[in-house]
Amino acid sequence: MQKNAFGYNNRIEKVTMRANFPIVNKHIESLLNVQEKDSAYSTLKDMLVKFPARLEAVDARMAAVEKRYDSAFEKLSSLEAKRADMRLSRRAIEEKITKYKIQLAEIKKNDDYIAVNAEIERLSGEVSKMEEAELEVMFSIDSLKASLASVRADCDAEIAELKRQADELKIEGNRIESECAAARRELDAAFALAPAPAVELYKKIRGMGRKLPIVVQVKADALCGGCHLKVSSEQLSKLSNSDFPVLCEHCGRILWS
Repeated sequence: MQKNAFGYNNRIEKVTMRANFPIVNKHIESLLNVQEKDSAYSTLKDMLVKFPARLEAVDARMAAVEKRYDSAFEKLSSLEAKRADMRLSRRAIEEKITKYKIQLAEIKKNDDYIAVNAEIERLSGEVSKMEEAELEVMFSIDSLKASLASVRADCDAEIAELKRQADELKIEGNRIESECAAARRELDAAFALAPAPAVELYKKIRGMGRKLPIVVQVKADALCGGCHLKVSSEQLSKLSNSDFPVLCEHCGRILWS
């Protein structure tokens, strides 16, 4: 025996359907009310599920702002460390020069004197170049220090604004959570007011992964309001019979006209 979308596959089950759903069509308004509440609840629930990502996005922006400042600060620290290394290297050479100058006074041979003096001149030239390079680094440090204060101020302003946005988002999140809980209560109340067999069918269709709407109106051209395919004349004729639910044979949604 052929099954339909809901697993009703024999004559006995069709008779049972008629017995279990004597007033579905008469109370289609109750199902539409259920659907309205379900739609409102589903929208809020979806917003609530996606809400943490919105907060995370703000946190990520704050982290990016802090990283921007940290990068500038790390560059300054790197330059200061470089300057310190350059100074140590320069002083090490200066100490050599000092030692060579002391040796000059003790040298007796002219050739040795010339050689040591030439080395002193060579090292002095290196020191001069190192001093120039060190000065360039110092200027870069001073410039970066000046700009770092501005970067810090800009970052602090951006972070303050992002924190304000985060606080507003948290308030919004609490509101959505409260509204979602209220919508869930309204949905439960709508379920309670609708005929139990109709609610069971509605939940079954919903549980099969059907997206809203579940209860759809047949259009004037006999098209299903859910899947937009043509409803058979057999199903259309059943819409006037109120002793069992009429389902779209294509998408399985509940029809009304």
